[in-house]
Amino acid sequence: MNKRHVFWDMAEGKLPMPPAEQTLGFEMLETIPDSGQITLAFTAKPEFCNVLGNIGGGFLAAMLDAVTSLAPATTYQHGEFGPTLELKVNFIRACKPGKLRGIGRTIHRTSSIAFVEGELRDANDAIVATASATIRIIRQESGV
Repeated sequence: MNKRHVFWDMAEGKLPMPPAEQTLGFEMLETIPDSGQITLAFTAKPEFCNVLGNIGGGFLAAMLDAVTSLAPATTYQHGEFGPTLELKVNFIRACKPGKLRGIGRTIHRTSSIAFVEGELRDANDAIVATASATIRIIRQESGV
């Protein structure tokens, strides 16, 4: 049995991204083993816009959920995974369609929980939204 975490197969392009991440135009830019940090890219599509022509908050929250839930994945052992227990999002400024960069940092991790912060930046490097999240670390012996 392969003891390598499935996260790394996705990071290296050996496995496809899940459909939700594909919808968000998800791309891994930087993943450093055991760092608790990750940098992702997203494509904020015109289809994500509200009536004012700005990216809807639900799409930004989904991007931040990916950023915060995957940051601790750089520390996972085989069989561990981390569903989001809580996500708090702060919308800083209006966001237009285009490329976004998401940065996630694990602030503290134990064997059962991780506290994570994330941010989304636009093409001008301006912060669009931030988030804090609590991730439950679950070990599944026959797991992924």
